[in-house]
Amino acid sequence: MNTGIIKPIKSGTKAVALLLFFLLVFIWVNGQSKDLEAQMHYTTAEDKYTKGGIQNFEDCFEELGKTEAILGKTNPRILYLKIKALSEIAKLNETYYFYDSY
Repeated sequence: MNTGIIKPIKSGTKAVALLLFFLLVFIWVNGQSKDLEAQMHYTTAEDKYTKGGIQNFEDCFEELGKTEAILGKTNPRILYLKIKALSEIAKLNETYYFYDSY
């Protein structure tokens, strides 16, 4: 019995509501996975930096580039680690150049 206050939802409206709900869930989950992937690349970059060595510093720099590409922007943590990695690369290149000159 319909009292007029609450009207039954038609099946077409239900379908549209369900479609909209699943679309919003998909968008939310996709956004979450991008953040997780960016965090994974950043963590890998930190590990590479900690290991040291010119190849690891270069790999660190590449991983940070991937992080920025996924996020579509940068942040202070990424920039700080990039600067540290580039500084270490420059120091090592300078050292290699010094030893090669003798």
